[in-house]
Amino acid sequence: MALDLHALLSNRLRETTTLWAKDLRAHRPEELTTKLGEGARSPADIAWECVLTNRRLAMRMRGEEPFNLDGFPSCPPESANATSLIRALSESSDELLAAAGEDMAREITYPGGSESVFSYAEFAAMHMMYHLGQINYIQTLYGDPAVHWRG
Repeated sequence: MALDLHALLSNRLRETTTLWAKDLRAHRPEELTTKLGEGARSPADIAWECVLTNRRLAMRMRGEEPFNLDGFPSCPPESANATSLIRALSESSDELLAAAGEDMAREITYPGGSESVFSYAEFAAMHMMYHLGQINYIQTLYGDPAVHWRG
């Protein structure tokens, strides 16, 4: 049986956005936009970076030049709530999967090198999981040690 990389990527992105949804819903609304110190980022800002990164990766896979992302982006106020962020993460993951297409071996070239579409798109899931760990840590700072992924 051949390994279906498109299905694997689809499942990985879907699972990752599902975990994000559970953790974003676990935050009180005011916690999503609070920065816990000088130079800190809010959970909404971190989630928004994931949305923008997914969109940039999708653009590159479509052969477009991605928009510039200088520094760490702030989440637009109208998107700084769990419902909007969950929708944006899901839509940006869908955009990424659509841009990947069926040919997972196709080469993508970017300023730092080149790699297969699968490897390039899989970075998005890894990037989202990395930042989800930060969201989990922020939850503990608010006194919430629960693993919300189970629910």
